[in-house]
Amino acid sequence: MDGLTTPPRHIESGLRPATHLRDEHEQLERLLSQLSEYTDSCDAGRLQETWSKLENCLSSHLQTEEQQLLPSFLASNPGRGEVDSDRAPTHP
Repeated sequence: MDGLTTPPRHIESGLRPATHLRDEHEQLERLLSQLSEYTDSCDAGRLQETWSKLENCLSSHLQTEEQQLLPSFLASNPGRGEVDSDRAPTHP
C-alpha cells in the first residue's frame, strides 16, 4: 500500500498523535546517537542499517506531522503558513 492509503501508525497502534510523535522523537534521537557511534567505530554494516531505519522513521514522522499537526496549526494561526517572499530561499 502507498502512504496515501495506509493509515498513520499511531492510528493502527491506538496511540494519540502527540504520544506517537513524542515516541518517534525519542526514537529519532536514539537512531542519531547510534549513527554517531557506528560512524566513530567505522561499522559500515550497522551504519547503513541504522541510516535506513532513520530514513523510514523520519519519513513516517514528517507524514504524521503534516497530516495531523499542520492542519490544526494553520487553522489556529492564520497567515503563519504563507511563505514570505522576502525570506524564502531562492534556488538557482
